[in-house]
Amino acid sequence: MSKQIDAVVLGSGLNALGILRSLAPAGIRVAVVYHGAAGPASRSRYACKKLALPAEEFTPDGIAVRLGLDGQKPVLFLTEELDVFSCVADVTAWNARYETYFFTPEIAADLLDKSMFERHASEVGSPIPKTTVAAEPSDLSRIEGFRFPLVVKPAYRDKKYSEHFDKAYKVPTESALKALVNELLTTRLEIVLQEWIDGNDSDIYFNLVFVDQVGGLRTSFVGRKVLCWPPQVGGTASCVGAPDFHEQLTGCTMSFLKGVGFTGLVGIEYKRDRRDGEFYIIEPTVYRTDYQHEIATLCGTNLLLDAFRYIRGDYSPPVTGYLNPSYWVDFPAARYSEQSSAFDRSILRGTRTVDAYFRWADPVPGLIHYWRFCCTALRNVVRRGLSR
Repeated sequence: MSKQIDAVVLGSGLNALGILRSLAPAGIRVAVVYHGAAGPASRSRYACKKLALPAEEFTPDGIAVRLGLDGQKPVLFLTEELDVFSCVADVTAWNARYETYFFTPEIAADLLDKSMFERHASEVGSPIPKTTVAAEPSDLSRIEGFRFPLVVKPAYRDKKYSEHFDKAYKVPTESALKALVNELLTTRLEIVLQEWIDGNDSDIYFNLVFVDQVGGLRTSFVGRKVLCWPPQVGGTASCVGAPDFHEQLTGCTMSFLKGVGFTGLVGIEYKRDRRDGEFYIIEPTVYRTDYQHEIATLCGTNLLLDAFRYIRGDYSPPVTGYLNPSYWVDFPAARYSEQSSAFDRSILRGTRTVDAYFRWADPVPGLIHYWRFCCTALRNVVRRGLSR
């Protein structure tokens, strides 16, 4: 008889590790399934089963057969945007094999496309920076009246794009914009052009929520990025909770979600403009987790555990709050960023520092991460010495 599996996480990266550390200590048996290189979650003692699959077997039935589910229907958690695209495109097949939070997949499909997201946000009156989309060079005429610098990014995630270009670019002038957009459009993806909001990385906030099937708010957590890598356009290198803005940003998020009719697991990223103190929506994270979800757990709002219990039919009130102020840090990315980024260290007052990779209760992901970092650093030193 196959062993019980309560939840399946697709992906083995750092955000998958955060899911494991949010669910497994509550007695939930979690399997990690991934394709490509093995990430830190594949080294965690919290994974009851670890399964690497070729891309062609990364299907609802393929995963179920290889895990030996035998009629079990575990809760599914996603960590990669490309997997969200796949699941939403074949939602019936995934729902047949797994319990999911895919309550409104047709709306999720719209929000995955940044150009459609901006359109929805404008229609419901949510605060967003001035934005347009370019599908060909002549579309740059749409930026007339925009204030530079601009942020340039693809309308949606694409593997080939990610292999050759950065997640986003901050462009200072119109001439630089034309050169960059001409290059990016060779991917044949639509490109989003958005006014830059004045502020540091520590002016970026995020609201993680889980909304039930009838549109009711189950759980909400508001956090704040401290450092990003690369600075200004990269991913989260460190973050903290931001309880002072819980009510304001949760209200803004729910107004947007109710306006578009979305339910399920979502995160909304905001940036506070230093010129007027107003918050503007930057982008959503739809139907998947990201690095920030674990800071919610560390601070006392285990949103992922609540989502698991709700999907399983346990509608008891979730445990929420900011009782354990924590500072989640991805070393060494945060160290690199800190060398070139300014931030107010008072943000960290009263917090405990928690390493994103290393935990005494689950040490192997951190040990491997830092061993690889040291080996890479040593190779770079040797190469520089030989080149001289």
